[in-house]
Amino acid sequence: MSRPDLPTASCPDPVSWRRHLRADLLAVLALVLATLAFFWPMLRRGPARQYIVDGDFSRQFFPFRAFEAREWWAGRIPLWNPDMFAGHPFQADIQTGVFYPIALIDAVIFGRNDFPYIALEGEIVVHTFLAALFVYFLARKLTGSIFGSLLAAIAFAFGGYITSYPAQQLAVLETAVWLPLIVLFLELATESTVKWRWLAAGSLAFGTALLAGHPQTDLFIIYATEGYLLWRLVGQRTRS
Repeated sequence: MSRPDLPTASCPDPVSWRRHLRADLLAVLALVLATLAFFWPMLRRGPARQYIVDGDFSRQFFPFRAFEAREWWAGRIPLWNPDMFAGHPFQADIQTGVFYPIALIDAVIFGRNDFPYIALEGEIVVHTFLAALFVYFLARKLTGSIFGSLLAAIAFAFGGYITSYPAQQLAVLETAVWLPLIVLFLELATESTVKWRWLAAGSLAFGTALLAGHPQTDLFIIYATEGYLLWRLVGQRTRS
């Protein structure tokens, strides 16, 4: 009796791989275009005009970023603001987000002279796109569907939550968008055995969210990600 052939490891089809990569790149391009279309009324106004209405965005977060930019360009870490009250421990105020990477880059690039209002509005555009991008890749990992992932990304990034209160409260927006990326890394970390490199990547993403400066949203992220991680680990143990 002849023995059946043993299973062999199959190599990924390069043609199929290129096709999927091309489809993902087109999906990302679609998200870029959707973001630009959504914020076109803001972008076409030019640097001298204001799109986000008066409120905490203009009266709190804009002065924060303008002061931060001025201090960085003066060669100082923005630790203390003498212009608020009798002095304000600026960096110690968590919502200033002094060391949040995207805010720091924005302040340094656009803050050499007077930091423009539209540069801070641009952070809304960037983070809305990141929200769409992170959800796209999370849904792509969970479902494998390009169209479904694109739909999930658009629903999350341009839905009622991201485009309402967090746009005015910039720290909320800049914290919340990291949740889907953290969940994606946890999913990659717990597929079969625990992969510490993906756990480290998830920790780095969470650390970035902490720097964005909204502790309440960070707490919600902790609840969501801990619940997801426990569910994945329990499911993995049950299967084994």
